[in-house]
Amino acid sequence: MDKLFIPITPPTEEEIMLIQPNNVTFGQYNISEWQENLLTLISDKLQKHMTREEELPRDLFNMPYVTIRCDEAGGQNNKTKVIKEATDMLSKRFSFRWKHPKIDKEVETIGGSILIAIHNIKGTNQIMLTLNPWAIPFLVYYGVGVGGTRYSKGLALGLRGNYTKRLYKIICSQRDRKEYYYSIQQLRKDLEIPEKHSNNDIDRKILKPAKERIKESGSDVWFDYKLFCKYPVKAGSPKLTRLFSLSTPCILVKKVESSTNNIRLFTDG
Repeated sequence: MDKLFIPITPPTEEEIMLIQPNNVTFGQYNISEWQENLLTLISDKLQKHMTREEELPRDLFNMPYVTIRCDEAGGQNNKTKVIKEATDMLSKRFSFRWKHPKIDKEVETIGGSILIAIHNIKGTNQIMLTLNPWAIPFLVYYGVGVGGTRYSKGLALGLRGNYTKRLYKIICSQRDRKEYYYSIQQLRKDLEIPEKHSNNDIDRKILKPAKERIKESGSDVWFDYKLFCKYPVKAGSPKLTRLFSLSTPCILVKKVESSTNNIRLFTDG
């Protein structure tokens, strides 16, 4: 027997569900507002499965699937548009790294698309989406911890703007922490913000509109923010411009009864 050959036992479905992915790549894609809604609806089904509220159904080939009401994903009478948005997701590939629970080795999984097939149920306003099982760890990551994040599906679907929807899920995932530090570079990655957008763009075009929309939505969690430099450097330093352009922490403040929690965003540069 080849001593260099390592016999690999595939992880079980339960173990796949619990994989903690890292080095996730998906940020090269622009996720539309409607695709974000589809991801929210899929994540809702996964959350119910992981909390044993309801089983994730399987098709004839034992692949997991979810049934989506197009009214929830894109408003009434927009089934054709929802199908188009789902179809566009077929070309969006993902990858991540994880540690195999049985052989204690790091594995890089280069996935196909999140969806394997889209089934148009004629005469209804429903579609059935067959999921790639290996997309489940990614979907849990993308949902900022599907098993533990407590957000309102209705609010997530109703908020305008894909960045607003993502920020809402992020602040919900941190509702129990008094204060935590969050790299603004990580924020760029988590929200898939293209590098061409400056921090000033993030302030004016993403954070400010999201702040107003989430607060106006009636959510029990919202945020406020303030931009300032975390790592000031001496005048004349060659890194001055780079650091000041990147090191802009934001304080996100949320209301829980009468308490205030701070989330500090900064860069590592």
